Amino acid sequence: MISKQITYNIDRENFSPVSAEGMKVIYGDRTDSFRATLIPNIVYVVRNRPLHLQLMKLISHEPDRRYPLIVYVQGSGFRKQEYFKPIPQLAQFVHEGYVVASVEYRYSDEGGVFPAQVQDLKAAIRYLRAHAGEYQIDPDRIALWGDSSGGHTVALAALSDGVEEFDTPEYKEQHSNVKCCVDFYGVFEFESMCETMTPELIQYFEGDPIEKLFGGPISEHQEEVKRANLAGYITRDKVIPPFLLVHGDEDAKVHFTQSVKFYNLLKDNGHSVEFYKVKGGGHGNRTWTPEVMGLVKEFLRAYL
Repeated sequence: MISKQITYNIDRENFSPVSAEGMKVIYGDRTDSFRATLIPNIVYVVRNRPLHLQLMKLISHEPDRRYPLIVYVQGSGFRKQEYFKPIPQLAQFVHEGYVVASVEYRYSDEGGVFPAQVQDLKAAIRYLRAHAGEYQIDPDRIALWGDSSGGHTVALAALSDGVEEFDTPEYKEQHSNVKCCVDFYGVFEFESMCETMTPELIQYFEGDPIEKLFGGPISEHQEEVKRANLAGYITRDKVIPPFLLVHGDEDAKVHFTQSVKFYNLLKDNGHSVEFYKVKGGGHGNRTWTPEVMGLVKEFLRAYL
């Protein structure tokens, strides 16, 4: 049977097969440039198990177009993440013209002790650079963003370009440096975190999250703790990308002073940093406001 292709010549300006009294007319976008898609569960590396990222992008009809990338790490006390959880908040950035990837790292409660998390994030960045054409990413415009333990992970990744210990063999032809970094209520130093660790927090995390991260009490892992603290990567003569810090002053999990110390050290060493205290903000709650999202968008537009 021979199929016959039928071609319709439609006057699109006047084509109106059905009408109704009182009906209003709006015009569609001929470029169809506002629809977004989620590409779930992309395996970017295999450790003791496959590690995934969730990627959101615009459905583009311009295959050669490239978009800046936001790599996001959701906080979890370094334990099992709920890395789908931030997607509704992050989707708005896709419509601003970004590709957004939410990255899973190895969990401390499955043996992912430091520096597993920063190693995994850097591997994800290199993976995304290696697949930039497939996902329409501009490999020269990449930003990091994370909250809580994810804030520490992205900050450490941004500060530690060239630290061999944090680079694993995957996609070694790519690099993992970035243009800028957004840190929401992240950890700056772990000794003072231990000082503010209450029995209620330990119960909340089903065990001491810092001991799990280092594989035991920090008194027995002082060298690892030193390498995990951000201060050791900040010097005046080092090239460091711009930072945006956001922290609620009523945070009961990661004390506000963590970001104060981070901000002061970056500023005192002559590096570009913006810091916003969210008055009345907790650990995530009362922090993700439209005003704060506007600050993030403004920061990303300035540096990507």
